[in-house]
Amino acid sequence: MWDLSTPWVELVLRASAIFIGLFILFKIWGKKHFGEMTAFDFIILLIMSEAVQNSLVDGDESVTGGLIVIATFMVLTSLMNILSFYSRKAEKFFSGTPKVIIRDGKLMEEVLKKERISLQELLEQIRENGVLHLKDIGLAVLEANGKISVIKKEDTNNMTLQKMKDVFKPMSGGFYERRKKEHS
Repeated sequence: MWDLSTPWVELVLRASAIFIGLFILFKIWGKKHFGEMTAFDFIILLIMSEAVQNSLVDGDESVTGGLIVIATFMVLTSLMNILSFYSRKAEKFFSGTPKVIIRDGKLMEEVLKKERISLQELLEQIRENGVLHLKDIGLAVLEANGKISVIKKEDTNNMTLQKMKDVFKPMSGGFYERRKKEHS
């Protein structure tokens, strides 16, 4: 149960190689798959996990071997997080960057093509954000996590922060009071 049949160094190297290999494959696969996983995407992930399981432990079924592999993944993930925290370049490499896909109601078709997002997929995500027409979108962004954020164009009934500051003045305790109208 606790005795290793594979040297611990080999387990660390195998886990590191699988971790890096999967990272590269997922970068190639694209971020849209992580924002909205289909049943097919889930099946692929299950098959992938089964495929790499044997190469991770090389037949070692000990608890110790499993813990070494898990610890290796945790250390590598922590290193990625630390590097991302201290380096903007590392953060962009590991996490990706948000991409504008709609600006002022206009589709950025080259971004959609590069990210392999079909118009149907985009329209579905936009509807889920409560928007029916592209012309109503001020900005739509494909976030680094694969989700699409939508910012609607300013509605005449909604106030911007600047308009709000013009109408209300701050009071103590975080409250606001309506400014008195100035007479000309």
